Amino acid sequence: HTRSMEVTGVQRVLFRSGKRSKKEIYFKLQQKGISQELIEEIVFNQGGIDEQEAIESLTLKRLKGREFTELDRKERDKIFAYLGRKGYEISQIKKVFSKLDI
Repeated sequence: HTRSMEVTGVQRVLFRSGKRSKKEIYFKLQQKGISQELIEEIVFNQGGIDEQEAIESLTLKRLKGREFTELDRKERDKIFAYLGRKGYEISQIKKVFSKLDI
């Protein structure tokens, strides 16, 4: 019964996790009392979370209709820092920025 409650909690967090990093989801699940084993199985081993897609989505939202290439260095750094604070890996952020900087 406890396992099914944990799975329900995990599903609820993952359903609402559209723009959350794996680290952020990991900590949310930990706060809900989900076992570490189950968290690692779902968050890290299944690969069901596309962080690059989430990073791109958050970046585009911050652009407010502008093109990424229009941003100056300061604006890019602000978005980069924002994404880093949300728990995204630097390497993932750089990949997305390279993709957007065409």
